[in-house]
Amino acid sequence: MTNRRLSNFRLKLSLILLCVGPGAFILTLAFRHNLLVLVSLAVAALGVAIGKNRLTCPKCGKTHLAIGTDVKCCYHCGAPYFADGQENDAAA
Repeated sequence: MTNRRLSNFRLKLSLILLCVGPGAFILTLAFRHNLLVLVSLAVAALGVAIGKNRLTCPKCGKTHLAIGTDVKCCYHCGAPYFADGQENDAAA
């Protein structure tokens, strides 16, 4: 199984939803708007679902769950998750 990189749009959207959702959740709890609490909790859950990416190291076989981040190499052995041709570098 090959690892797939999340698009920049999905990463940015998940980060926005993960920033807005928990903040709105705390504010709506403080102001006691019960319907908006459920909406803000759903926004945070949607941010996690959009930004979730499960990666498997090709060298050691360990899995890594990345939520809202772009992980390029394995934390255990240092092997890259993606082949050189698949990387999206902004410097290229």
